[in-house]
Amino acid sequence: MPVFPNTGIGINHETVLHNWGTQNIFVSVGAGKQNITGNGNTFIGSHSGSDLEVNNAIAIGSHTKVNCSDCTVIGGRFTGINTDRPQATLEVNGSLATKELFLITNEGKTDLMALVMQLKADIEVLKQQITASIKN
Repeated sequence: MPVFPNTGIGINHETVLHNWGTQNIFVSVGAGKQNITGNGNTFIGSHSGSDLEVNNAIAIGSHTKVNCSDCTVIGGRFTGINTDRPQATLEVNGSLATKELFLITNEGKTDLMALVMQLKADIEVLKQQITASIKN
């Protein structure tokens, strides 16, 4: 398998020269500066990168940090998909397909898909009770 060198764009050549990893892309001042041996990473934005040695990680945004392998972090206060002015941490203007959906709060994690299925079952029971009540 061929070894691909790292790529640096912008005022960042020192990062590429002192990185022993391969297939990394660093874009902007100080991007990927802490990455010494990580492979397959993409860091876009000034001083974006990781405080740990990670692989196949993506950090997008100024000073954005991704500290786990096979993870993607988009920095900034709001992130939008198909919207030019997001008003929430993640705003999706379109449909969302998922097999699992959880609401995570300080109190714990709630499986929203299971909750929806339980609500559907409860509604069906109520319909049957109302129908039976009307017949009597």
